[in-house]
Amino acid sequence: MAFGPGPRGAQSVILMAKVAALVDKRINLSFDDITKVITPCLRHRIILNFKALANGITTDNMIEEIKKAR
Repeated sequence: MAFGPGPRGAQSVILMAKVAALVDKRINLSFDDITKVITPCLRHRIILNFKALANGITTDNMIEEIKKAR
């Protein structure tokens, strides 16, 4: 990975997870809310290096690895 999402990426994930909880008429977040919104929130914030691109790794692959690491 050449560049990661940074603090603003984490803020966008939390904010969108809060929105997802409110849409479901809940006032508290669940881990499922975060996993639901993490891919669209971080997809454009991760920039891969040449080695990752040459090996066929996509940003979605990277995000899936992040989800598995919980």
